[in-house]
Formats: sequence, C-alpha cells, structure tokens
Amino acid sequence: MKIAILTLIAASAVLSACQQPAPPPPPPPVHSGK
Repeated sequence: MKIAILTLIAASAVLSACQQPAPPPPPPPVHSGK
C-alpha cells in the first residue's frame, strides 16, 4: 500500500524535524532611551 509508505515517510520527516536543535532565542531589545 503506497498510502502506508507515504505515511511512514511523513512521520519520519516530522520526527527528524522535531529532533533538530531549536534556534537560539533573539537577544532582548536594547532600550536606547538611557
């Protein structure tokens, strides 16, 4: 069944995407008022 194969490929792609390290958070905004 091709549907099952496509489902396995999609599931593996989602798992591989979730296992990638998350990008670092952006630095806090610098207040130029001071």
